[in-house]
Amino acid sequence: MKHVWYGLAAVLVLSLLFMPAHARAEDINSMVTNAKTSADHEAIAKHYDEVAAELNAKAEEHNNLITTYSVVPGSSANDKHCDKMIRDMRDGAKEAANLAEAHRKMAAATK
Repeated sequence: MKHVWYGLAAVLVLSLLFMPAHARAEDINSMVTNAKTSADHEAIAKHYDEVAAELNAKAEEHNNLITTYSVVPGSSANDKHCDKMIRDMRDGAKEAANLAEAHRKMAAATK
């Protein structure tokens, strides 16, 4: 019976690690609403660091797509799409990094 509980706990932990972004958005709303301690703000900062990294990775994917599309005849409109996506994702990553820094400052202030 113990093994069953350990197995269920492992599944729960893994499902949290690979939770979709929309579910994490609900979690971050709750985290921000309930943040009171330094550790709370550090956890929020870590979340925003992860968001920034994900957005930068997606921007890099679109950057690579520009190269891919460059050899596809008639795909010049995709270049504009990719350029816009890259710009928007990099801007979003900067904003997420700014939020992470802001929460680190809040964490330092609550120590």
